Amino acid sequence: MLFSHKDKIRLKNHLFKIIKDIDGVISVTLVGSFWNKTNLDNFSDVDIVIILKKLNKKNFNSCIKTISKINLKKFNLGHLKLLINPTFGPLKFDDKNSIVFHTMIYSEEEHINHVIRSPFTCYDWEKSKDYSGLALKEIFPVGRIQLFDFFNSRRGVLDYLDNLNNGYISYQKYGLKINHLVLKNKKFKINKRHKIEFSYHLCKFLIINLYKFEKQKNKNPNEDEIFLIIK
Repeated sequence: MLFSHKDKIRLKNHLFKIIKDIDGVISVTLVGSFWNKTNLDNFSDVDIVIILKKLNKKNFNSCIKTISKINLKKFNLGHLKLLINPTFGPLKFDDKNSIVFHTMIYSEEEHINHVIRSPFTCYDWEKSKDYSGLALKEIFPVGRIQLFDFFNSRRGVLDYLDNLNNGYISYQKYGLKINHLVLKNKKFKINKRHKIEFSYHLCKFLIINLYKFEKQKNKNPNEDEIFLIIK
């Protein structure tokens, strides 16, 4: 049998159930295009945002281990290999024979810092109606998007252009420091194909974010509105 919308709903409910049982989890939010798109033949990353009251090595590993044990056959995905991407940033680990669970885990404090540093990303996440526990904006809302954010946020124009000009994508990954998990800055070297994809990503989301700034609404523009913005 082929993966269907019913399978997607069952997978969604299963993720909520198994992750909410992990000690310290206060919020699970499913974000990204996988949960919204109607084309079920081409899989994008399965993006999951998990907020813990306090983050430590034990509950971080519990989240990763729990997701890695999902039996894909139960959701008609047995022909794919399950991969987990625990990094923060635009890295893509997928291939045609895999399904990637992009698992983004934050403590409550780190989520607040992330909202301040990367308001556009968090603003987009707040649109999701697929969550269990606290909604992200209940923990700490983005508030009002400002022009300042286009240039000075962690995922702003200047940060992306710096990455492109220097031939890498910056991302973050947890590492151990005196028995504590800390986010470490990493760099992934990119080739010409990556640069084209990265540039498209930059232009696309600049247009979407400009629309959100002008309207001060957390809503994506339609095709006609995108054309007017470009014009």
